[in-house]
Amino acid sequence: MRTAFFALSLAASTAFADVSPPVPATPSWVSQSEIEPLARRYRLLRQRQKALSPNQRDAELEKFGGAFHHSLEALGKAIGSGKWTRQELERWMGAPDDEVHPSDPLWTGTPQKDRGSDGKVLLVYRWRGLHDYLYFVSDGKRVLRSGWYAALE
Repeated sequence: MRTAFFALSLAASTAFADVSPPVPATPSWVSQSEIEPLARRYRLLRQRQKALSPNQRDAELEKFGGAFHHSLEALGKAIGSGKWTRQELERWMGAPDDEVHPSDPLWTGTPQKDRGSDGKVLLVYRWRGLHDYLYFVSDGKRVLRSGWYAALE
């Protein structure tokens, strides 16, 4: 069953589909070996995204339910379970696109439960710029949870 979850997530993240099933909630027993294939796929897609010129479009990277969206969604659920460290997150996904602190304007766009003055920081991984992104809440050492910001344009 463990493998089935990640096989489904990996399959969804490797092929473009008009309608993709939602990624199921991640059980607490998710292992590093199950996260690594998802992270490899994410890094390849992220590299492809960064190589695009501003005028280029790639539906697999931009479309809701596309491969990049599903990779981010699966990793958010797996790594945002409270089990992993910031160091592990960055080993799998690379450095965040943004590190948001309470003084940053992006801070106010996140849900109240993910804010606070108790040393929390948001580690942002952009999907479609600052319109839609995955973030991880960290206390500096541990990843506490993940969330999404969506501009809903």
